[in-house]
Amino acid sequence: MRNRARMLWTVVLLAVGALALGSGAEASHLKDNPKKHKIVYHFNGDDAGNHVKKANAVLGNIMNHVKGVGGWDNIESLVLVIHGDGVVPFIEQGMDPEVRKRYEMLATSGLKMGV
Repeated sequence: MRNRARMLWTVVLLAVGALALGSGAEASHLKDNPKKHKIVYHFNGDDAGNHVKKANAVLGNIMNHVKGVGGWDNIESLVLVIHGDGVVPFIEQGMDPEVRKRYEMLATSGLKMGV
């Protein structure tokens, strides 16, 4: 039974790999494929309780993502969905200065946030 399950997973992984390679997937920010990116990030806090540090990391990742696709001109939408303890670093009163700086920079550029 164990070998059968392992073989099934192998077949599934090979099929997924073949589809990914055969689909002709290209980066959508290339000149010959001008589709714009639709991006969603999810943040629900940090398991260790350091929500501010994790929020800074997530916002940094988003900034790197924007740079990686060639800037906001190549992005149709970028949404940060926050829930649970992830809301804590984004509460206006007492907001960490670095979180505020990164969030405001992204928000003025086009980032949407949903709580």
